Amino acid sequence: MANITQKESGSYGIQYRYGGTRHHRSLGKIDDKQAREIKSIVERRLRMLKLGDTTLPDDSGPDQLWNYLRFGSTIDDRSAIRVSERLDIMCERFLASLEIDSRKLLRTHCNHMRRILKGHRKIDSIKADDLLAYIAARKNEKGRRGFVKGDTICKELLTFKQLWDFAHDRNLVAGDNPYHQVALPKRSEPIPFMTWEEIESAVSHGGLTDFEIAELWDALFLREEQIAEFLEHVRVESQKRKYPFIYPALCFCAYTGSRRSEMFRARRADLLDTGKIQLREKKKAHDKTFTFRFVPLHPELTPILGEYISRRTVGQEIFVKENGQPLEDRTARDAFDAVTAGSKWERLKGYHVLRHSFASNLARHGVDDRIIRALMGHKTEEMSRRYRHLFPEDQADAVKTISLLPKASQ
Repeated sequence: MANITQKESGSYGIQYRYGGTRHHRSLGKIDDKQAREIKSIVERRLRMLKLGDTTLPDDSGPDQLWNYLRFGSTIDDRSAIRVSERLDIMCERFLASLEIDSRKLLRTHCNHMRRILKGHRKIDSIKADDLLAYIAARKNEKGRRGFVKGDTICKELLTFKQLWDFAHDRNLVAGDNPYHQVALPKRSEPIPFMTWEEIESAVSHGGLTDFEIAELWDALFLREEQIAEFLEHVRVESQKRKYPFIYPALCFCAYTGSRRSEMFRARRADLLDTGKIQLREKKKAHDKTFTFRFVPLHPELTPILGEYISRRTVGQEIFVKENGQPLEDRTARDAFDAVTAGSKWERLKGYHVLRHSFASNLARHGVDDRIIRALMGHKTEEMSRRYRHLFPEDQADAVKTISLLPKASQ
């Protein structure tokens, strides 16, 4: 264990015990967050020494010990650090190490880093001040819907953290990750999901920017009767176009609450004899290729999938393109845009609105939160918070159960 101390001057220090000896080191004038992060790093490396996961040379003194606890290397080890790579080269090595599904978004993050932090720089020349300048630059840039939000910048900085750690594991940088020395931009809590009628009412009052209106429609969820109307519209439109998968694919998302990527990965063998469907999740456990969850197969979905699958004779995936290849992002998006074009459903942002709606309608019917979380694949309360609401009329009825007037005047 380690303890943080602070002098009246504001300077921090750290005390720790190793080999039966108590040690003390000054950390200088840093803030409380930085002090706690250093304490966490020191404690982790002390545990590694105790467990034998790493060792120090027999002749190591207090300075070598501190150099390891603080920077992850001994004085002798630091001379073995290889020449640091340029940022742009390191980005490519990092991206090549990832699963294909993860590369597209993180490549966008890396492109911003190379542009603002300068790709020709050595990665170990990037300090906390450079990351602060990066934050300031991104805050003043415009995205597709107004200025870049703090949430987006936080995700980009997390990618930088992962990039630095990747380089550190390969002895290409030494010292602490500058990510831990930077105060991240404030993140806004997502707007709670809203009905179509609530959004139209909010927009009708005027005074909202295009970005704010787009944010509201991003928070849309559909009532059950609206989902039924939408799916019928898609069924009719899909018969006019060359996208036979779009109707059963959207039904699949609506009845299971699956993500679009999970719908892409669904296989015939996932339709289990137990009356459930197995969904493959990609991002829940970083040390596994997939994790799984199971959703009961709705009796209204069964004949829709059965009729669609019966028209195909080969292939493992349930949903495929006209050429028989597995469905992917671009074709799925083109099909969605085609069947909603020119209709009121153009407002829908994509397949994910059906996932929102699945959870919201279950909540309205009083389904236990724990069951909804299991069906949705949510791991934390925070992820489920946006679904924990009632429809407007249910809220009004709930409030009316309270009466505060004297009994005689009622």
